[in-house]
Parts: sequence; structure tokens; C-alpha cells
Amino acid sequence: MMPLEDTYDVAVAYHQGLPTYYVAEKVKAARKCAVVNSDLKQAGYSESFNRPFYDCFDIVAADSEILRKMLEASSYVDSSKLTAIYDIMNSTLIRRMAAEGGFEDEIPAGALRIVTTGRIEAPKNYTLAVETAKRLRDSGLSFRWYFIGDGSQRKMIERLIETYGLGEHVVLLGMQPNPYPYMAQCDMYVQTSSFEGYCLALCEARILHRPVVSTNFDVVYDKIRDGENGLIAEMTPESLAEKILRLACSPELRQRLIDATRRDEDRTAETESAKFNEMLLS
Repeated sequence: MMPLEDTYDVAVAYHQGLPTYYVAEKVKAARKCAVVNSDLKQAGYSESFNRPFYDCFDIVAADSEILRKMLEASSYVDSSKLTAIYDIMNSTLIRRMAAEGGFEDEIPAGALRIVTTGRIEAPKNYTLAVETAKRLRDSGLSFRWYFIGDGSQRKMIERLIETYGLGEHVVLLGMQPNPYPYMAQCDMYVQTSSFEGYCLALCEARILHRPVVSTNFDVVYDKIRDGENGLIAEMTPESLAEKILRLACSPELRQRLIDATRRDEDRTAETESAKFNEMLLS
């Protein structure tokens, strides 16, 4: 890849992998900053291969405090360069977009709408979602689970849905330019990821005051307190189905989790913007 010709005041690699390698080797800048928004070890990034690239940066920002601590305990980055800057959420914009459009299908009276968003790739663990949906169907729960997103595993997930006879229960909506109306209109939001760096989708669901169920990837504990403002399940179909059924069968619990989202105000627009400015200008 060809280097950039100009010299810059600041260059930011806003992703691990190729953007980081490119800014490290092909961009001339007085100050270089890298953002990490994934669990590097779980994502398969070699520590020995990546360390020389991160050594080229003045600061490395993890997008959660738990992820920062995980990086600090590894050898990917010189710990003195680490900071935590959470993803900036625009709550006003998200809620305004959530008022546009939404579901147009018909579902049985009393059926629950469940939504999951994200790329249909291995880290998002849609296989677990389908396995869980089978258990929910077999338990007699009336529901429809919508997957919003697309990816390389879509065909495999479609085959699994067909194998289990879940066509009436699991719907793949594909990529949606605006997923927020679907999130806002669901009865619960479910995250099935194997690992995350922060998980924006969980934050978005909570901004839209939806009760959430999530698997227990490391950084989920940065935002969810099990039983207080969401439910956390182990990464098994049995555990995830149990948590979903618990929420489905208890309107009181759903309302308590919704009320908790109203108390947990998102302040990243002011706090994290200031941190990002400091990272660029210091």
C-alpha cells in the first residue's frame, strides 16, 4: 500500500488491524493515536506481531475501562500509553431515528418481539441465538426473533433455521440503514456475542429503554449489572433461554429493567468528547 505524501498534526487509527498497521507505517504525523474496540486476544490478533505497530503510537484508547485493563494485562501495548475513551452516543439522534418506520409484519396476539443486531459473523454468535430460539419454541413461548444485519455466516444461519423448522419464529431482516425503530418497538433486546470491545448495540437498546439480555462476554459487566439493569446469561442455549423466559414471563421484571435504563443517563457526549479532544491535542 502506498504511503500518504503529506505530514499531519494528528493521525488516528480508528480500528485494530489494517487501519492500525497503515497509520503506523504509511502515515507521517506529529502525533499518532490508536483506538481499540475489540478484545484483541479473542479476535485472534498476535501479541508479538502487533506490539511493534502499537509502539508507533503516542496513545492507545480502549473503548471501555474493562478493555483497557485487559490490554494492560497483555503485551500488545506499553501500558503507559493506554487510556479508556468510551464510544460517544448521541441519545437525541438515536431516539429521533427510532421514531421512523419500523415493523410492518403481523405476529400472533401476545407474541413477544425479540431483536438482535450485528454482523452475521462468528464473534456475534448467531448460532447460539438459533439454538436458543429452538429451546424457546419447544418451551411453548410465543415469539418472533428478528436478526438485523448481514455477513458471511448468513447462509449457514439460514440453513440452521430451516433444519430446526424455525421459519415462523426467526426472521432475518438483513442490513437496515436505520435499525433503531426495530429496537425501540421490541419487547426485549438480546445480545449473543462471544466477545466485544464495548458493544454499542447494548447501549443503543438501553438508550431506547428496552430490557436487555446478554451473554457474559468480559466487557458486558462495564454496563450491565445482572438483575438490576439487565440480565446476563452464560454462553449456552440453556442459560440464554432461561434468562429470556424469565424476562418473558415477568412483566414486572421487564418494567423494572426499563425503569433502570431511564436512571442510567448516557453522558458520553460531554465526558468522552472532552477525553477525545485531550487525546488529540495533548
